[in-house]
Amino acid sequence: MSSILDLPKGSLIYISGKMDGLPCMGFEKFFARAAFLKSHGFRVFNPAEHDCLKMVEGWKHEPCNRASILLDDLEELVKCDAIEMLDNWVDDSTGATAERAFALAINIPVYYVLGEEA
Repeated sequence: MSSILDLPKGSLIYISGKMDGLPCMGFEKFFARAAFLKSHGFRVFNPAEHDCLKMVEGWKHEPCNRASILLDDLEELVKCDAIEMLDNWVDDSTGATAERAFALAINIPVYYVLGEEA
């Protein structure tokens, strides 16, 4: 399997992983990975950053908003060149699982962060 670092610099990468049930919604892992990818010349869609910006505007991340949250994120995913799954995505994350399935359905390449890379 090739590495996400083999993609052309400037590619837009969507970061996907578990948020629900984690302290601070797991945002630290998203921001760390976004910084890593940016340092290697990639553009990044970070749903954690996107959620933070929406929260500043008064939005609340609540389970009742799940459909609108996911649809909003999928609108961003279709603009991306690849999706990278954080190492926690398989830990009961319905959102990340749906993002991965959607990416596969529309032929967006899927890459995986290994535990030691996270």
